[in-house]
Amino acid sequence: MEIARLLAQRGVWVDHMTTLDPHPITDSDLNALCQLHLASSPDPNVQLYDNIIFADEYWQFDSDGLTGISGVPVAGATQQFLNNRFAADGLPEGLANDHQEVHDWYHGTIDTNATAVAGDPILRPTWYVPNDIGFRFALIAKAQSLRKQIQTSYTDSGLKWNGATRSSAYTRAGQLWPNVELENANNIWAAQSG
Repeated sequence: MEIARLLAQRGVWVDHMTTLDPHPITDSDLNALCQLHLASSPDPNVQLYDNIIFADEYWQFDSDGLTGISGVPVAGATQQFLNNRFAADGLPEGLANDHQEVHDWYHGTIDTNATAVAGDPILRPTWYVPNDIGFRFALIAKAQSLRKQIQTSYTDSGLKWNGATRSSAYTRAGQLWPNVELENANNIWAAQSG
């Protein structure tokens, strides 16, 4: 999100941003980690900037990890809350288990045949439902039409043009980048004459 803010300062559009269980470090986190707040500062607030066209988020609220890493909802993103998937998966409790599983779940939407990632299991029958999209929201996966037809397992519209929450809390700086933004609402992937 910080990179998107820096790009916004230069007027650069970001077509797509995916967040996986975002957890900004807060003062209370720093206090819990041996008083490191003396040498560190908290992360900026989690927010989307007005240069982001589409945003999706996958998150959980930790109920079994030893460190309690819970994601936070990102206003303006198409969201999928994954707690119910992980609660029934039967995996043993461990250090930040549910937080890690969000990342593993998303990997399973990139490689739909994967049964494991970095040695961790991907539990297809428990974790996925037919309407899951994940990586297929990416423009590289030709997701323009999916962005306009958010499925029932998701909440909110992450598309800027549908009124999704965006922030303009940044200052323009330096030379602005010239942009061309094309809205491919008809899902046509070949150049048409005229």
